[in-house]
Amino acid sequence: RYSRVTGVQTCALPISNLALLFTREKANGYKLYHIFYNVQFKEDTLVARTYSGNFEEDTLSIDFDVFKDKNKDLVYYVVDSETANPEIVANWFTKVTYPNEVI
Repeated sequence: RYSRVTGVQTCALPISNLALLFTREKANGYKLYHIFYNVQFKEDTLVARTYSGNFEEDTLSIDFDVFKDKNKDLVYYVVDSETANPEIVANWFTKVTYPNEVI
């Protein structure tokens, strides 16, 4: 089983595509690094409010669709930090990463 998702980040891809990058911790402490290549978020229904005083943590669900990246013929890619090249893991959130076979 995995714990909650952490480290969510988005990156712009050429031609207005959007990549969604995030990690999930494994039971053994290592992480799975995920990337979805062509993400389109559904309309935002979030309402922003400003309060003074105490704050409560809230969990939001954001709906999105993922489409195939036509240039690379990919939808997503997952790297396991237990077995992955440490350089890939260290730079995961700095650029859009593709598997070596399709670069």
